[in-house]
Amino acid sequence: MGGKVWIRLADIQAIVGEPTNDVARRRLVAALGTHRFHCQGKADWWLREDALLEWLERTATVQNRHVGRLRHWLANDALRAAHANGLRHLPSL
Repeated sequence: MGGKVWIRLADIQAIVGEPTNDVARRRLVAALGTHRFHCQGKADWWLREDALLEWLERTATVQNRHVGRLRHWLANDALRAAHANGLRHLPSL
């Protein structure tokens, strides 16, 4: 496998709650490059350490943007409206 550390893709997907199907794997391979993946047997996929770290960085950046938007919406719209209307509970989203 080379001089890099390889991590089993199914383990990472299970930890972070990502889908483990072929479509999700092909999407990940397309985004990160086929040279960073290795298959043992028919479906035991492994990814190189640098691919994992890059994917985690991308995922964290996207999640941070989503969380930031949610916070902004809550602070500037939803909670302000709830306070103005005397609500103690936000309506279901």
